[in-house]
Amino acid sequence: MALADTYGDLHGGKMHGESLWRAAQAYGNAKDLGDQRKVLQRLVQEAPQDPRRAEAEAMLKKIPANAPVTSPPIPRLRRKRRLPRPIRPGPQAHPVAAARGAPADQ
Repeated sequence: MALADTYGDLHGGKMHGESLWRAAQAYGNAKDLGDQRKVLQRLVQEAPQDPRRAEAEAMLKKIPANAPVTSPPIPRLRRKRRLPRPIRPGPQAHPVAAARGAPADQ
């Protein structure tokens, strides 16, 4: 499904329909009718010019409307980046005081 979302605009949307169709086939092979229905609905709505649309509509009529969807939601790809913590300098001796043998500032 992420492929269909990512590459949907390639070749005039052809890749989008192709990706959705292959995802629907994979869900069908796995006997996951709820997810297959969800993907076929997306194909019909988002790729209306796809040559497999009529076949997708015929398959949708055969899948029960209440078929359970079992796949987890797709996680978000972007997460907030945590900025690194600034490095704080440690105690340093004053150059003149260090020459005299004085202790470092604390």
